[in-house]
Order: sequence, then structure tokens, then C-alpha cells
Amino acid sequence: MRAELIPFEPGWAQDCWTVLFLAVRRLENYTQEEKKAWAPGPFAPPEWEARLTEGWTRVLVERGQVLGFMTFIEDQIELLYVRPERQRQGWGRRLIQVAEQEAQARGFHAIHTQASLASRPLFLAQGYHDVQPLPCERDGLTLTAFWMEKAI
Repeated sequence: MRAELIPFEPGWAQDCWTVLFLAVRRLENYTQEEKKAWAPGPFAPPEWEARLTEGWTRVLVERGQVLGFMTFIEDQIELLYVRPERQRQGWGRRLIQVAEQEAQARGFHAIHTQASLASRPLFLAQGYHDVQPLPCERDGLTLTAFWMEKAI
């Protein structure tokens, strides 16, 4: 069965958080302390659903299970996560393509993202380039990240 890419529904907030939590906890590029700051626990924080609904969020669903999701705000891919066991199967690339199509439909000529050490190779493979290092703060820790851009 193929996964469907559909608009986010509020009932999926916890499922999306679970995808983020599992993906972050499996990262090899960050310390345990950094991963805990990024994704402190398995339950979505109170503001999580609002964060997903404030943007244009699309969810990959297969047989009722959320495989991944992407949130696009303004000209930026704000969130992009895929379940660890489904990574390296083209789902991240598909989510990026959908965001780029939406950006073009909105009249943008470039799209941006703040990529982690883990997602940077994926974005580079899709034609993005580094603009500058742009570390992000999580729970008092500074995590390595990069501001990236692609002309569309």
C-alpha cells in the first residue's frame, strides 16, 4: 500500500510528535543531552498542535499510521520529519518537493530551511545550498544547524 500525503488534521498532533521524537532520538549527529533538549519526552507539548496548524502542514499516512510530516510557513520548510524505519525511502524528498510546489504556487522564487546536521545532506541532495551557519537554541543548549536556500 502506498502512503497518502494529506492535509494535517488536529487529531494527528500526537502522532506527528511521536515521529519527531523517534527521529530525533535516533540521530547520531547530536549528544544525548542535545536530543533530550530537542525532543524532551514522548508526549507532545501543549503548544505543538498550534505549531502544526499555523503553517501549511502535510502528513504522510499509510494504513492509519503517520510516517512523516512537513510544515511550510511563508517561504520556509519549518518542520520535516520521517519515522526512522521509513527514512532513506524517498519520503523526505517527497515532502520537500511538495513544499517547493506550494512555494511556487504562492509566487516565491526561493525556499529556505534551517537544517540540522542530520537533514542537511538531504537538502543538499535536493539542490539547496548553505547560506550560513544558524545554530538553534533548545532548552538552553545551542545545536548546530544551517540556514539553507534553493531557487525555485
